[in-house]
Amino acid sequence: MTSGADDGAPLPGLGEPTGRPGDPAWYTRRFELALYVLAGATYIGFGVFHKWLLNWVVGPIWLVTWIWAVPIVIDRVRRRTEAGAGT
Repeated sequence: MTSGADDGAPLPGLGEPTGRPGDPAWYTRRFELALYVLAGATYIGFGVFHKWLLNWVVGPIWLVTWIWAVPIVIDRVRRRTEAGAGT
């Protein structure tokens, strides 16, 4: 079973855009990796002080929220900054 993508194609470099449709040009593999690391670090950090976070439901929700929401927030802030600089 394959993902439908060209399995023989090389992955883009860490500093290059992901190449996935819908991803903005600034969303590189390095940025994506940093998001996963930050999501894990914040989850562990908050979990040390709030034990209820360390469960099998909140953990995946935390990770998905970071990976999904942070790029959206950054994209909106970048658009607002670009729109403000253009006037």
